[in-house]
Amino acid sequence: MSGHVYQVDTAIEPSKCRGCGADIWWVETRTGAHMPVNEDGRSHFETCPRAGEFSRRRPPARAVVVTLTPAEAEIIKVCLAQDRGKFLLEDAAAAAKALRKVTAAIARANPRKETQP
Repeated sequence: MSGHVYQVDTAIEPSKCRGCGADIWWVETRTGAHMPVNEDGRSHFETCPRAGEFSRRRPPARAVVVTLTPAEAEIIKVCLAQDRGKFLLEDAAAAAKALRKVTAAIARANPRKETQP
């Protein structure tokens, strides 16, 4: 965490942390996000033993390497250059094949978690 200390208006009734039950106050950060803080103005994420359960941070995206033929690479380049993937190509079958390769590679790199019934 940044170690930044926020001004807390303790005249406002505190909320209770759903993780540890501590009193918390909500402040608005410089970016406009709302963050829970302790009475001393420090981020509650620094002291809450269950802070990780509430983090909205996402793991960084993994790089995906896809081997394409030069023709397929050109098709993908054309697709990306067009408005939101809408494009017209003379060889629609080649375009579909290239896009399937890329989609499959991305799916393999980022498998979806199966939900339990």
